[in-house]
Amino acid sequence: MTSALTRACLARGRRHRFAERRQFREIDRLGGFGDEADGTASYTNAANWTGGVVPGTGDHGIVSNGVVQINVGNPDWTLDDLSAGGTANSSSAIEQNGQTLNMNSWLHIADGLNAIGVFTLNGGTVNVPNGRLFLCEAPNTTGTLNMNGGVINKSGGDAFVVADGGWNGQASRTGTVNHVSGTVNCSSEIWIGQSGDGTGIGSGIYNLHSGGTINVSNWVAIGRSGGNGKMTMDGGVINKYGGGNFLVGTGFSTPAGGTSVGEMDHSGGILNIQSGELQIIPENEGFHSAHHRLSSAMQYT
Repeated sequence: MTSALTRACLARGRRHRFAERRQFREIDRLGGFGDEADGTASYTNAANWTGGVVPGTGDHGIVSNGVVQINVGNPDWTLDDLSAGGTANSSSAIEQNGQTLNMNSWLHIADGLNAIGVFTLNGGTVNVPNGRLFLCEAPNTTGTLNMNGGVINKSGGDAFVVADGGWNGQASRTGTVNHVSGTVNCSSEIWIGQSGDGTGIGSGIYNLHSGGTINVSNWVAIGRSGGNGKMTMDGGVINKYGGGNFLVGTGFSTPAGGTSVGEMDHSGGILNIQSGELQIIPENEGFHSAHHRLSSAMQYT
């Protein structure tokens, strides 16, 4: 019989904390829970979690296989950490269709070695006030955040990170945000493609489309510290308020051998810089490349 809880020390780079880890079982082996063919089930099915208890405050919910859903009509869900692709060599997803997900700490998308993790927000609200919203914190991972609606509220001192090549060891990984609709409200820094030494590189991609809005009141960096970052904006709105600048390419704390690559392809939508500056860092500042491509369809204010 599976023990009720497994105590583990979560080492996230320089971050060490204790939390109870409840891992989602292989849903496709269980009858009566969602669609057995694709291994999909609601997070409320306690039988699918180790110990038979749905993770809550003080817990780290780890989805290592299958698809866990947060559906309209489910209770709002509050827990410390939640991981999609949370164990080595795993492939799993979280799909939120409604309600509110409250993170007391970190939301992880692909944090197991060699893992694939996907988080899809179709509706509802995600609150991450105290920790990171983190894609690809482990080597050789692939993480995807699909936003088709709803709201993400990201605040606090920890960043919204799309692929960090130096976290948990310098190694390549790729994170992608597909922002089709819905709103991101972020008072934290946003890093798209973070850290690279020329071999192990964090590659971040952010695709913003016509239904999407980003309200950010802090630094935005596309291609940071030797990472490769690319934002493609064919619609939608970015409102930049508060402190910090909007950077395309920055060499802040670049590891030896690394060169930042920042690119912003801008064919539609509105980039509204109300505070700070839009800075495209030139190649003579030590970067491989930094580009901001504009078209007549784009509006800049």
